[in-house]
Amino acid sequence: MNSGSRFHPLILIVFSALLLGAVLGLSILILSIAPKNNPPAPLPVVTSTVPAPMARPTTPVGWLTYTDKDAGFSFSYPPDAYLETGSNTQHPFNFIRMVFKDASQSSVIVDIRSNTAKSTPRELAAKTYQESGGQAAPKAMLDAEEAIMVGGNSASKYVIPSTLTDFMLFISCGDKMVVIYPGRNDDPLDGKTPGMDLFNTVLDTFHFPTQ
Repeated sequence: MNSGSRFHPLILIVFSALLLGAVLGLSILILSIAPKNNPPAPLPVVTSTVPAPMARPTTPVGWLTYTDKDAGFSFSYPPDAYLETGSNTQHPFNFIRMVFKDASQSSVIVDIRSNTAKSTPRELAAKTYQESGGQAAPKAMLDAEEAIMVGGNSASKYVIPSTLTDFMLFISCGDKMVVIYPGRNDDPLDGKTPGMDLFNTVLDTFHFPTQ
């Protein structure tokens, strides 16, 4: 009996150590599989590219402004230029002719044509050639169309040899077609036409209604 009771405390100590180790191991296992309370990752920053508003035409200081109430467009011109407007059977809406003060410079002509049939600039350019040249427009001429921006609208530029101008710009405007072109300078100075610089300055002031 005495020898048996001598090992009892040792067994108790061993059992307690095993029990404590089991509890610690179980705790570590639970902690390892438990979801970690980490802070959420920051959301990526999304930047949107919003196009900048289109700049309005720049008008030189002191220039006057002409507005066509019917077609809805406007443009500016030098105060010393001569501006005449009118209409006839061929031009039922309006025909605007602006002549610069310097006779060596080209003029600016704006022709507002009816386009209720919604013809394309290519079709009207072909018609212009046929009316002025008496024959069908060459395909090469029509294929040489150049697209440029005028007053926020897309314009189709055609060189039509049968007309008395260097080129024509066709701009769709609702049920009308606005045609802008320079009056040809028959007496250029030293092979140059200084009026084209002024023509382009006027062209930069055009503003058309939003389509």
